[in-house]
Amino acid sequence: MTLSVGDGFKFGCGLILSLVAFYFVLVIFLTGFLLTAMLLNLPVPQVLAQTFSFLQPN
Repeated sequence: MTLSVGDGFKFGCGLILSLVAFYFVLVIFLTGFLLTAMLLNLPVPQVLAQTFSFLQPN
């Protein structure tokens, strides 16, 4: 078995791309969960809810 610089580059790029894709999916699900919880008036920790405070009625 031989490894070259090109093989390491392909592995590294694939790993980074998969981590970036995972991060974006995580952000989308977390945002959807928070918005759904706020719309249903479920308790959400204040630290997380501050980002979406403009959605809450005064």
